[in-house]
Amino acid sequence: MSKSSARWGRVYGSLHSSAKWAIPKGARALWITAMSWCIDQKTDGVVPVKILRRLDGTPTEARQLVDAGLWQTLDNNQGWKFHEWDLNNRSVADMEADAEKKRKRMAELRSRRQQGG
Repeated sequence: MSKSSARWGRVYGSLHSSAKWAIPKGARALWITAMSWCIDQKTDGVVPVKILRRLDGTPTEARQLVDAGLWQTLDNNQGWKFHEWDLNNRSVADMEADAEKKRKRMAELRSRRQQGG
């Protein structure tokens, strides 16, 4: 992955000692794997039910994340969303706006170089 295409998520440094993190290892593994998947797939923190098994998660682990306050259940049980995703991670719209600004800056730079300026 090139540096320019990298997208990142945020994890609080004190997460390891949070009461919310006092859940089984499988649920913790699901949480971090799902975070990576959400960032990569640009879902703004939404984890659809249909992707749970692909993330090596179980319904029990998803319930543990909800019970701990790390995930919220979506309406009609369509999946889950990370608690406070928008406060801790950049939205897809913001990432795309930044990428567009970067593309425009690069195009302007290339144009100036071609014009000898």
